[in-house]
Amino acid sequence: MIDENETPWSLLDEAVALGPGQRRAETLAAAIDGLDAHERTILEARAVARAMQALDDPALLSEAEQAFQVALAQQVEPSFMSAHLAEALLNEGRFELALAACERVNPARFEQADLHWRNARVDQIKSTCLIRLDRLDESAAAFEAVVSAMETEQADDFIPAPTELVALLIEMAESADPPRQALALASLASLEARIALEHWFPVDTIMILRSTLAQ
Repeated sequence: MIDENETPWSLLDEAVALGPGQRRAETLAAAIDGLDAHERTILEARAVARAMQALDDPALLSEAEQAFQVALAQQVEPSFMSAHLAEALLNEGRFELALAACERVNPARFEQADLHWRNARVDQIKSTCLIRLDRLDESAAAFEAVVSAMETEQADDFIPAPTELVALLIEMAESADPPRQALALASLASLEARIALEHWFPVDTIMILRSTLAQ
């Protein structure tokens, strides 16, 4: 039986000392599996790094998308790199693609790693994109997930404040389109009623939010 703690190189060293047969074949197969897993880890890390670069410098977004596709082609589990790419795409206003990246995230991957905040952030991006794409019914459900995460936040969750989402809703509250305005006002009212705004937002944002609702 192959020791799961052995590295690909140690397995190759072991195989050198073995004659042809089942043990050598199993050892070489285990070494190749280990190398494949290592390659996938490198591809995932590269895709995440490229996406982070693209968030800082949008001129690098095409490189980030290419690294993402290369990793996907090698069956890399997409959650981490998808979450990072979604941030960069949202930043550039590419809402369809940002939403598609969010849909590739497996929430269980983050929950298993005790990264609940990442799932909350993905829900924030989803809600923002759905509003921007005028998919209002879907955006209402996504917004509910955002508020629920804020309501149930634990001390060590470190969920980021949905600043761009709230700014968008405040802007929408002035819309001449009745469905968009109604959604914005209902969402902001729900937020004010269910969470302690002072815990999440700066004073000026809270004042604008409350002024918007008062009008």
